[in-house]
Amino acid sequence: MNKKWITLLMVGVLGLSVFAITPTMIAANEDSVVGIEDGEIDTIGSTIVVNITLDTAPNGLSGYNMTISLSEPGVAEIVDVEFPSWATLHSNSTLPADSFWVKACDAMNQTIPGDTNINLGKLTIRGDVQGRCEINVTVTQLDDDMGGDMLPGLIVDTGVLTVAQAEVSIPEFTTVVIGDTTRVNITLDRTPSGLANYNVTVSLTNITIAEMMSVEFPSWATLHSNSTLPADSFWMNGTDVGNLIVSGATSVSLGTFIIRGDAEGTGDIIITVTSMNNDESYSVPLFSTTISGQLEVISVLTIPGQSNPPTDPDGDGLYEDMNGNGRKDFNDVVVFFNNMEWIGANEPVQCFDFNGNGRIDFDDIVILFGEI
Repeated sequence: MNKKWITLLMVGVLGLSVFAITPTMIAANEDSVVGIEDGEIDTIGSTIVVNITLDTAPNGLSGYNMTISLSEPGVAEIVDVEFPSWATLHSNSTLPADSFWVKACDAMNQTIPGDTNINLGKLTIRGDVQGRCEINVTVTQLDDDMGGDMLPGLIVDTGVLTVAQAEVSIPEFTTVVIGDTTRVNITLDRTPSGLANYNVTVSLTNITIAEMMSVEFPSWATLHSNSTLPADSFWMNGTDVGNLIVSGATSVSLGTFIIRGDAEGTGDIIITVTSMNNDESYSVPLFSTTISGQLEVISVLTIPGQSNPPTDPDGDGLYEDMNGNGRKDFNDVVVFFNNMEWIGANEPVQCFDFNGNGRIDFDDIVILFGEI
């Protein structure tokens, strides 16, 4: 065979090799993801460990160099890093820190082509104040076992760190009688870093059965405002100018709104927290910014032998005025005693259950007698 044909044959073989290898290496670059786990620290001063992983290495992994940082340095601090066993050569910049670099090399070829969920390291992070931040990673070098650069097409999945998450709540169930009102309190369960201000919106999903009449702010909210009431939806905000809500406070009232029952039916009360900040000027991390509770509007019937339906003279949700004359008197006790079975079968039990055990019994009569 002459030299010309030998040369052409070698060129052809080389061309086929290039076409066979290149697509595989491109796919490896495009499919790889470096990700950091989300983390939640319940108590300020405690730590959590989060993993950094490479989801796939079609052509193996020889080493990496990357920088890890927290988007809100005051919320937390990275205190330690633990390298995987395959990283026989490794180093990092000084810790604790809010940002540091880390690099590792697989000198013993322990990660092989096709490996998945490769651990790149474990971060130990300490929570310093209540808040939320991102755990960011910037990969500056990521090489495979074939000398390939894995950076083109690499996807980086940022982690989210939450410190001392809090919860806003309202009663799960609220009942109000047609024509009467009831009070609904909005509560923040804890303030590990104090509370500076908040803004929430309150709405009713069934506007035909009730209306919100007014709102009362807690004494700590020395600056406060709200939109026009009565309404089916309104906003309210409060600011702790005097720093009365300190770090560690629990069961903090954000305000109480009054609902009037207009027609029988059910619906939901929706609370939407549009903003809430602590004394460290960070947004308070909440389990949910939308909270709901069921609202039921019921009617109280006129008790047999009486001219008017019962009323609630003191507004506590219990109907002491059994004979409907607008006040509490001894005749109310007699009416209750004579109609105890009828009340238990026909009236909303919660309106006459004075001992709160979920049923109508003689002890309810005894308690009513003690109030006269």
